[in-house]
Amino acid sequence: MTTRWRDRLWVVLVILVVGLVVAGAGVLVAVAELENADKIASVIGAAAGVLGLVVSGASAVQARRLRPGPPRAALAEGEPDAPAASPGVRDVSMHAEATDDARIYQAGGDMTINDR
Repeated sequence: MTTRWRDRLWVVLVILVVGLVVAGAGVLVAVAELENADKIASVIGAAAGVLGLVVSGASAVQARRLRPGPPRAALAEGEPDAPAASPGVRDVSMHAEATDDARIYQAGGDMTINDR
């Protein structure tokens, strides 16, 4: 199975499970008396809130892990104990200033403007 099909399968399974849970909760609330339905809805709301907090925390941790650090070439400059720069990595620093209707084009590598 390719990754694309696995991802689609997970999405379909999650949609089915969530749909069944919501339908089951709806039937349970519809069958129960008003006071019991209120209690059930409160518990479902609290569980949804806790689940949302857990998903939010997991997403924040994953985003923090995937955030790129400073380029290795920048660390290697002027630091004797720094690791050597990886091939193809370079430290680029740019500054530009424009007045009136001027345009400024900046790139950290090769760049083509107007087919030139």
